[in-house]
Amino acid sequence: MASIILNCPVNTRRSFSEMLKEFTQELGEKQGIDINIKVQQRPDDPLLQKAVEAGEIPDVVIAHAVKLVDLGKEIIQEHFQALPERFPLRREMIAKDFLDPAAYLNSFAIVPFVIIYNRQLIKEEDLPRTWEELIDAKWWGQVTAPFAHHVVSRLALDFIKYHFPDKYEGFAANTFFSRSPQETVIAVDEGRYPLGIMNISFARFSRNKNVGFIWPDDGALCSPQVMVFKKDVDERLLAVGDFLMSAKMQEFFRGQDFTPASPEIEMSALNNECNFWWQGWDNYFQVLQKK
Repeated sequence: MASIILNCPVNTRRSFSEMLKEFTQELGEKQGIDINIKVQQRPDDPLLQKAVEAGEIPDVVIAHAVKLVDLGKEIIQEHFQALPERFPLRREMIAKDFLDPAAYLNSFAIVPFVIIYNRQLIKEEDLPRTWEELIDAKWWGQVTAPFAHHVVSRLALDFIKYHFPDKYEGFAANTFFSRSPQETVIAVDEGRYPLGIMNISFARFSRNKNVGFIWPDDGALCSPQVMVFKKDVDERLLAVGDFLMSAKMQEFFRGQDFTPASPEIEMSALNNECNFWWQGWDNYFQVLQKK
């Protein structure tokens, strides 16, 4: 039986998993392949890590890039295959070094994380416009984010620790970590905290319509959504990658304010220049690797 592990943003999980299951069912019936999909339900569940440690390497992994970073480059190269030019990226992503030079990590979308704020509590001219401004001591105790096992907070804390080590301890100690992304948005919407760090698509659904967002001048934090394929994978399963790069799925990702990887799909007007806090894959591994 072929196996797929899916790890994706919680706000897309239901729709994404249903569309993937529908596609793989059709693929399986057409090609005579039994395909099993395991969907990671909790952000702190090391589903992929446990599978690899047990020697049960999935045929296809669809995940936040940080899940592959946690495996490490050696494990990736040992168990998965390089697929140079198999899934072409849009030129804007190539220009910003989102193309994995080793060709193992095939990006199909990018999730942006930005600064959110309560429109009633902070004047436009007082808003922090960069990540360094956000972590200034003047905002300590006024910022909220989901618990650190959520991708958004893992990225924020690791990037701040790496780039601003002198401010990291103070910021981390004075940030309120909520139980979920939804609770983070509610806390900002209700005015309990004037600032937060969040996926844009969550911020759009504030009950009181008090939440705005800032795309930082130095770029949004980002989580490339990647797919990797096992070394001896049945080549017919590469069709899963073609499905993720299809117009249907790329439009779905764009509708969530993600940056679509396909050159055939228009980018969101929010970010048509790929302005991310990003310095290439080697740097991403260096910043996020477990110490």
